[in-house]
Amino acid sequence: MARLLTPAHRRAWSLAHRWLGLAIAVFVTVAGLTGSAIAFWRELDAWLNPAWFRVEPGPERLPLSQLVADVRSARPDSRVRGLILPDRPDASLMLMLAADADGADELFVDPYTGALLGARDTDAIGLGAGQLVPFLYRLHYSLKLGRFGEYLLGIAALAWLVATLAGFALARPRRGKWRQALSVKRSAGAPRMLFDLHRATGLLSAVVFVLVAWTGLWWNMDYAVRPALEALLPPTPWYPDTLPDVAPAARDAGLDAALAGARAARPAGEAYLIGLLPDKGLYRVVMKQPGEVGLYGRTEVFVSSDGTVVHVSEPANHRPGDTYATWQLPLHTGQFLGLPGRVMWCIAGLVPFLLSVTGSALWLRRRRLTHRRMDTR
Repeated sequence: MARLLTPAHRRAWSLAHRWLGLAIAVFVTVAGLTGSAIAFWRELDAWLNPAWFRVEPGPERLPLSQLVADVRSARPDSRVRGLILPDRPDASLMLMLAADADGADELFVDPYTGALLGARDTDAIGLGAGQLVPFLYRLHYSLKLGRFGEYLLGIAALAWLVATLAGFALARPRRGKWRQALSVKRSAGAPRMLFDLHRATGLLSAVVFVLVAWTGLWWNMDYAVRPALEALLPPTPWYPDTLPDVAPAARDAGLDAALAGARAARPAGEAYLIGLLPDKGLYRVVMKQPGEVGLYGRTEVFVSSDGTVVHVSEPANHRPGDTYATWQLPLHTGQFLGLPGRVMWCIAGLVPFLLSVTGSALWLRRRRLTHRRMDTR
């Protein structure tokens, strides 16, 4: 590809790579560093807040319905919208809240005793142990600027994609020259070392950057990207959206019956989350089945308030648009490659900072040389 570029094409790619890279340097550095920090966000959060995430296992867990009822009794102004289930015997139960009086939207509960272990507002700004991971998460996808920040980072992701492709087109070596292109000549002087470091790290990270930037558009520029992609790859309407709102059920079998129904429907699956959809008279159980990519599962089992399984959405019945959507998170985070992928993506998140530093240094040196030549005329 590099040998096919005409001088005019090389100049166009070079200008695109240079100016787009300079324009988005701060944005991709912040996104990369925060992305590295939250690549293992659940593990990091648990390490920072062990009193919230770890419990002493008891003989038997309390019913989920009882735990939720206790929370509702203690916090009558709050509304429980979902539960993240314990994934190990010594893990706590996390409740996601809406409309809580003191602003908390996450509660941590001991599933054996019902004791409240902690509460936090994930939208609050803070660098303390309890707020750090949620703050980094929001900084990663919106710069903590709300919808405006999401759009801003969406534009930066698009520019990053173009800059990465342009850089790869310029740096891709001829056949048999890859080893030379990926080496850093430390004895050739600082400018050459900067150039080699910039080119080598860019080439090594190009595939990851393309995946991260492209999948980032799915969330940050959803207003433009999703309608276009859904026109090409039609998705299945989300099951609750196909149902009318209903009045509260006279008899609600409860969370435990919903979880039991989902497990009976997909006995090999591991339940991760239960969402409450009272307006539709449903419980939504998210499960991970053997062979599914990602950490959280792609199977949704919908259970009516009387405990009857009414619909299962899973890879076997996904349309192309559904499959495309469910792959966005595993590709963005490296989860599709398991633990090695997450480690690889974590390391790759440090590279934008290195590329920004080396690229800016090369640009400043180029400017100084240009001004020097102009002054000597």
